[in-house]
Amino acid sequence: MVHIERMNPIERQKWEKIRDKGHTRFILQSFLQWGVWMFVVQLGGTYLFDTVMNKPFELPLIFPWPTVNFMFYAVFWIFGFGYAMGEAIWQKKEKDYKK
Repeated sequence: MVHIERMNPIERQKWEKIRDKGHTRFILQSFLQWGVWMFVVQLGGTYLFDTVMNKPFELPLIFPWPTVNFMFYAVFWIFGFGYAMGEAIWQKKEKDYKK
């Protein structure tokens, strides 16, 4: 059985307000709402794991330079994950709105 999700009138009204502000603004906000928090979780998880294992804190190396490595993780999580989540949510809400 397929479940078709429809927006109720309150959800439609909220989405219309967000939609009126535009896609770009929604994506920029998702950088903060999703990307920054996932970056913090990734750093915190790595720090916690290293602390429990009684070893010095170190991000998994992608690049041999710690600063470049840190910047890569920041850009990847904040912009990559933030954009991906924002775009996925936008597309889902638009699909539900148009039903």
